[in-house]
Amino acid sequence: MMKNTTCIMISCLILSSAVFSSADGTRGEGGSGSPGSVTYAAEIRSIPGPPSDLVLDVLPGALFLRWKLSPDDPGTVSGYEILRATDYWGSYTGIAKVEKGVSHYEDKTVSPKTIYYYRVRAIAGALYSVFSNTAVGDVPSQY
Repeated sequence: MMKNTTCIMISCLILSSAVFSSADGTRGEGGSGSPGSVTYAAEIRSIPGPPSDLVLDVLPGALFLRWKLSPDDPGTVSGYEILRATDYWGSYTGIAKVEKGVSHYEDKTVSPKTIYYYRVRAIAGALYSVFSNTAVGDVPSQY
């Protein structure tokens, strides 16, 4: 199956066509036309709205994140990705994914005296929202 994708602002248009073989063995494209014809089906998917109000709480040996769900949850959102960096402008790496409807995550992989920056984004299939606000925190060495 061949797919062409065109993304415009906050929606993606996905065009697909199927290849088929007729009873006489002739190969063509399309799903229901004559051999050699191409039939396109269009599907519009919207990029989900981002989660908001990301807040970080310090726990003994961990950092606890909580946020407001995307306005598209429930709806098109299938989950959330949590990203972390050790520099605000640095490279953010995905550290976890949670299911739709979940608005918190506890990061137990932190090291004392290291400052961490977090962002969260909603996932809807293969599409991702823009990032939430950034939350920052560290675990003091006495924990």
